[in-house]
Amino acid sequence: MEITKHLLMNLSLLLVLLFFTQLIIERQVEEEKRERYQLIYFIISIFTCYIFSVEVQNGIRFDLRQVPMILGSLYTGHSFLLAGVTLLMRGFLGINDGFWVSVGVFFGLAILLKWIHPWFNRLTLNSRVGVSVLLTVITSFLLMQMVAVVNAPIRHPEAWISFILIPALTSGLVSYSIETIRQTFIIRQRLAKADKIEAVSHLSAAISHEIRNPLTTVKVFYSY
Repeated sequence: MEITKHLLMNLSLLLVLLFFTQLIIERQVEEEKRERYQLIYFIISIFTCYIFSVEVQNGIRFDLRQVPMILGSLYTGHSFLLAGVTLLMRGFLGINDGFWVSVGVFFGLAILLKWIHPWFNRLTLNSRVGVSVLLTVITSFLLMQMVAVVNAPIRHPEAWISFILIPALTSGLVSYSIETIRQTFIIRQRLAKADKIEAVSHLSAAISHEIRNPLTTVKVFYSY
């Protein structure tokens, strides 16, 4: 259960970081600053996952690094930057076979995510969450297979189950949270716009009333 416990800790930390990032983003009016803070969230998440990684066997470490890398690439479009951060952190753990596996997987993933980023933004909310989960499952499975090719196969059932299911669950939760935050922000913008339109409407009616009264008086005066 040690592997599962560490991966669930990764999941909890990503959600906590997302909560605090949202508190900061809500204070930002400019879209550029909001996107910048979102990118910073994904970078910090990658660092956090590496810090709380767990060693499975022979220098092989598990964490949820692929989740912020995939979601950050899909939502911000900075796939090569996030892949670079991921590989930089992996390099600190040692330049070995696992590092070169990560280079191959994440560099190829960065190219794919950069290519599908525009298409991803055109999808519906549920479709974006589904694509995020699917890409996470495929990436997790691919990482496990590549590790088995260049290193000893991982035969521990808990490792397979945890490294496939927990990243998928994390990706779904974080992606859905991001979508909910986006929808809430859009609704607030629409409500603010509606309030402004209503205020202008009341102001126009008041001005019209104030102008109409003197004009009516003048019209009555000249009619006599």
